[in-house]
Amino acid sequence: MEKEKLMRRKMKRVALTGGIASGKSTVSALIRQAGVPVADADVLCRQVMAPGTEAARKILNLWPQAGTQDGGIDRAELARIVFADASARQMEAGIVLPAIQSAFEAWASERASEGAALCVYDAALIFEHGLEREFDGVLLVAADESVQLERLRARNALTEDEARRRLAAQWPLTDKQKKANWVIFNNGSREALAREFARVWAEVLSELGISS
Repeated sequence: MEKEKLMRRKMKRVALTGGIASGKSTVSALIRQAGVPVADADVLCRQVMAPGTEAARKILNLWPQAGTQDGGIDRAELARIVFADASARQMEAGIVLPAIQSAFEAWASERASEGAALCVYDAALIFEHGLEREFDGVLLVAADESVQLERLRARNALTEDEARRRLAAQWPLTDKQKKANWVIFNNGSREALAREFARVWAEVLSELGISS
């Protein structure tokens, strides 16, 4: 146990976050391409909400209409429920968040035991849930709200009202910028984002004392 704690302390941990449709997933892919292990909170969420899990049972007890035939969760239906009701969103977070965090800690321990110098946790709601204190730094991907709305509506086939409700469920990116250690701005093309990523990522590694 003490050996595991020591190994974990040696491995740096960075949280990657951003707003909906800000380009966080693209940056996550670039980090993977750089050879750094990344845990995707969305993937972990699917795992902890799989049919038969404790989280799935609790959610179906509250919102049976979000269930699938195999006992799993229709995440699109669940999203429609919780994004329309702040109290429902809080109840869902109280069920799912602890399970995701436990899954991430197990994943991070494995990466530390493999000798990784750095790992990244890709999650949208780092600041909203006060998770920033668990990491050595937070990398934020930011975009103008008008750009987010345009991308979100095109990607998810949402009405403007639906898109705005989803944006309202997260902190404004201007507020997150004040708390983030590093910020990547993404209002343009993928090529521009790749250049901005290379510049900021070099800063991340330098400040963490990690050779590229």
